[in-house]
Amino acid sequence: MKKITLALLVGLTCSTSAHASYTLLDETDTQAYEAPHYDGGIYGSNAQVNLPPLPKAEEKPEPEPIHSVDVSEFSVAGIRLGMDLDTALEAANQHAEQRNIGGVRTQNRDGKVTSLAWGNANEEVIVQLIDDTEAAPDKSVVKSIRYTFNSPDSLVTGAIEKYGEPSTKSKGKFIWCSAKSDVRSECDMHTAWMQIDTYTVSSIGILDVVDPALVKRNKPLPEEKDAVSAAEEKVTQALLSPGL
Repeated sequence: MKKITLALLVGLTCSTSAHASYTLLDETDTQAYEAPHYDGGIYGSNAQVNLPPLPKAEEKPEPEPIHSVDVSEFSVAGIRLGMDLDTALEAANQHAEQRNIGGVRTQNRDGKVTSLAWGNANEEVIVQLIDDTEAAPDKSVVKSIRYTFNSPDSLVTGAIEKYGEPSTKSKGKFIWCSAKSDVRSECDMHTAWMQIDTYTVSSIGILDVVDPALVKRNKPLPEEKDAVSAAEEKVTQALLSPGL
């Protein structure tokens, strides 16, 4: 009887131990598991880790707009961009006389004047002309002007007195220009501009005025001939050309 009672006690103890190894979830644990930020029950906590916010990117200030000017209205040694040959030649002779310069030299190509030049030991002016443009198909007009002076500082000072402050300046170069329509802080180099360079040649100031828009007009391409016309032209050429 004692043996039977002992066996029953041992069995009851084992059964109780086996039952104690299981943990039942109460209502609080169930809610934590179903929460959207449940951390898997690590260390018995469902707290969310708070990360520091990312730093905001610094906003760069917009560059200031440049001093925009219409260089096509500038007059250099009496010459303006787009001026026709006759008017430019008259203005050149007047300037040469005022500066005690002997006369104006012209350069021709294919019977047309392509440039004017005059100067002395202190200064020189070179005017380049272009013909057959959209604006003036039957005239030669001024496309660019170069004026050099033997005192760079005096040239810059005189230019600022006459034309106002430059639009931009950097490393000995001063530029007058029109601002871009979409980026007011930059020069539109497709329109007329003027530059003084005191850096490239330290002993001479070089002033250039250019209008990139003045170009030769596009001439229409010759019309293509049909096969019959081309054949007839070949026969005519064969009859008129010597058979060498």
